[in-house]
Amino acid sequence: MDAERREFFRVMVRLPVSCAALDENGRTSLMVVRSVDLSAGGVKVVTEHRLVPGNRVRVVFRVDDETTARLDATVLRVEPLEGQLFRYAIDFDPLDRSVEQRLMRAVYAVEQLNAGRHKHVRMTVWQAMRCRTQLGETFGAHALQISADDAQIITRRLLREGERVNVTMEDGELGFGVDADAIVGSVHVDARGSCVATIAWDNLDRITRAAILRRSMEQERRDIAGD
Repeated sequence: MDAERREFFRVMVRLPVSCAALDENGRTSLMVVRSVDLSAGGVKVVTEHRLVPGNRVRVVFRVDDETTARLDATVLRVEPLEGQLFRYAIDFDPLDRSVEQRLMRAVYAVEQLNAGRHKHVRMTVWQAMRCRTQLGETFGAHALQISADDAQIITRRLLREGERVNVTMEDGELGFGVDADAIVGSVHVDARGSCVATIAWDNLDRITRAAILRRSMEQERRDIAGD
């Protein structure tokens, strides 16, 4: 599976997961874990059990009403958390094609459900972007808020409602970049003369939409938890 497909089919999901550490002789040691997100290529879990990158594990979970996945996998990354917990990124071994397809369908179904619940969730940012009008004029702006459907931006250039612009935003700390057309919606000028506008994405690709949605949900969850 290529990197783009693996990244796209990844959603935040809580599901019962059994995870066992494998020693070099194939013996297992059961761990108590909870899933954080799931993709057709791997899973992230949180546990108090200590592992290191390269450790082998076996993951068991229910994919759908007909399929229980029992997958051997490798620990890729470790992130220490508070309370003596650890978050592990686990990469599945190559999957049987039928299992992979069922897993992709299950993950996609959860993503669509999340999209419906969180379609209006915006993440607060301060991210530089470059904009280009249909006449080729370029100008700088900053994103203030961004969602999978639109963004609020601020710029020194006066924008007009209904104006079409191309927006480029580099992949920085947000974990995603944007290169898409947008249509200017509401516009107002603040007390310093800057133009604050809402722009609606016109052709944002599905992978970027999924990445924005995921980061927005993560920020929403941290805000609710008071992190």
